[in-house]
Amino acid sequence: MNGVIDGVRGAPWVVMNSDDVQGSYLLLSFGTLATAVYKAYEKDPDNANVKRTIAAGLPNAVVFHPRLPKDVIIFLRDLHNKFHEGSSISFVEVLQMVHDADCDWKSHCIRCAACF
Repeated sequence: MNGVIDGVRGAPWVVMNSDDVQGSYLLLSFGTLATAVYKAYEKDPDNANVKRTIAAGLPNAVVFHPRLPKDVIIFLRDLHNKFHEGSSISFVEVLQMVHDADCDWKSHCIRCAACF
């Protein structure tokens, strides 16, 4: 056993809270699992699997820029969480969501005239 095994679950998605690489992060996904790991550590700090999991950190995390718009953060969080519901979302539904998000982004760029 290796605790949380990399590659078995989806990648953690995080947003940097600042431009400082050593700064803190907002978890968009993996939050429940991260909380469980730290609760396991509080309960049994000498457990080899828990120690290994904490030492590994969040490998392969997808890190988003801190300027990511709030509505995009909410969208990504909700999208990632939909995959926990089994067959509740289809690939076609994901494609429709991407289309809708693209249209929303284009509208935002037209209104604001400044996109990064």
